[in-house]
Amino acid sequence: MNAENNEIHDTEDHALNKELVAYLDGELNRDGVSRVEDELSKNAEYRLRLMQLQQAWDLMDELPRVSSDESFTKSTVELIVVSAESEANETVVRRKTWRHVIWVIGLLSATAAAWGGFLLVSQFNNRDNQELLRDLPLVQEIDIYDPIESMEFLKQLEASGVFDEELDDAI
Repeated sequence: MNAENNEIHDTEDHALNKELVAYLDGELNRDGVSRVEDELSKNAEYRLRLMQLQQAWDLMDELPRVSSDESFTKSTVELIVVSAESEANETVVRRKTWRHVIWVIGLLSATAAAWGGFLLVSQFNNRDNQELLRDLPLVQEIDIYDPIESMEFLKQLEASGVFDEELDDAI
């Protein structure tokens, strides 16, 4: 519970400081100035915080001004330019790398699609060849089977047991 109160207090202090800093910097519109001045007339804590911030401002005005020479400014600008060029070069390299990656992925996808198409067509064409290989013994003996006029005749021969005799002889 205490941590929550501290958080709320910190948030309120931050908002108060922000408003008072804007007041000291002259960044508030007329309504904002009126609101701050009204609060200053009513609230002692508010006045105290404004005085503390004003003292900090006054102390910063007393700090010695450091002037930088032309070489410091030049070297700082050069560092910024070098940094910007480096970032620009990295961006260009990243873009080129991604372009290459996209091309490689596209090429691999096209190759996979072509390979898949080849396998599909090959399997379809191979089906006819497999059927021919299965029927090869029949095709090799086509001259023997050619005189047979119908399947009915073969069924009658099988029913009569003619083929059984040939099987017994073969064993």
